[in-house]
Amino acid sequence: MLLLSFFRVFADGEEVGSVNDLFQLARPNTTLQILLRVARDTIESNHECFYNALDRLDIERPEHLHKLSRVTFELFGDGVTNWGRVATLLSFCALVARHLKNLGMDDSIFMMADGIARFLTVTKRYWFLENRGWDGFVAVYSVRWLQIRVGLLTMAWILGCRAGLGRN
Repeated sequence: MLLLSFFRVFADGEEVGSVNDLFQLARPNTTLQILLRVARDTIESNHECFYNALDRLDIERPEHLHKLSRVTFELFGDGVTNWGRVATLLSFCALVARHLKNLGMDDSIFMMADGIARFLTVTKRYWFLENRGWDGFVAVYSVRWLQIRVGLLTMAWILGCRAGLGRN
């Protein structure tokens, strides 16, 4: 259910605006929020590569979804699994979900989410369990976000102090 919710929310294009980003700082991080943030950051960092890969896969009909196995093979074919690779796979699939929605293939998002969930819970089961499942993902990515958040809040505090000193 988590992956299906993640792909559907991302496909709907529910982007957090700059004002909302500030409110997000005060809200507790949920797995879904973290997945969305990681996906946005990963897609932004790999924009050209991801869109080129999406074009090369040429997914235009539900029966084309099997082509995603190429992506999993490229990412995990060397036997190495880590949260960075999992995040990359999920981010790319979020982009695919948006593509499917744009084509009017909303039902295919469920099939894709199911396939990715099976990959993680069957093919990568032992790694996933050893790394605490979604709790492990949250631990890895919320620590990074916490570091960014502390930096942003510190910067805001310093700027606020400077502004206050300038008024005296």
